[in-house]
Amino acid sequence: MYNRNAMNDRRNCLVVMLLAAVLPRARVAAAQSARAPSAANVFCAHGGVGTWPSGQVPPYYAVVVVDIDLHVAARSMLGVTSFELLEAAGGVEASLAAVEEVVQLPITSPSAQFATYLNPAGTPLTRPLPVGVTRVRIRMRLNHRSLAYATRYRMTLSGLGAPVTATGAVNGSWPT
Repeated sequence: MYNRNAMNDRRNCLVVMLLAAVLPRARVAAAQSARAPSAANVFCAHGGVGTWPSGQVPPYYAVVVVDIDLHVAARSMLGVTSFELLEAAGGVEASLAAVEEVVQLPITSPSAQFATYLNPAGTPLTRPLPVGVTRVRIRMRLNHRSLAYATRYRMTLSGLGAPVTATGAVNGSWPT
């Protein structure tokens, strides 16, 4: 004989079991998305290399220092998928041609001295970033020389679990 109460009890039990399995995962996912990786601007400058053989286009570079904050260790190496020097009106002055160097720097108080961030010091990154704040300097070759005065930059980083966009002011340019 069919017992309607027993059938309802089984359905209710099944619903409770499903909720018990799904809710903790949803809470973990919500907590992880609330603490997404981030990158805070520390420094950005751009410039050339001085004298260069005639008939060849002299390379042009940008150096960016950012503090990357991860709440979960990265699973792959840090990468740069895009970089743009922006003019005051928002137009692109120069963009990424190649990443030439990514190094870890010690976290110290920000400095107004260009040499602090342009010196070749630093530890090359050889593995994914750990949990916490890591300061990195990224040196990039740009597709062409910036002709107007770039005031801001925009960079997208990969390898952090989710794409991270870093933006900030350009601190200046070094002479060529």
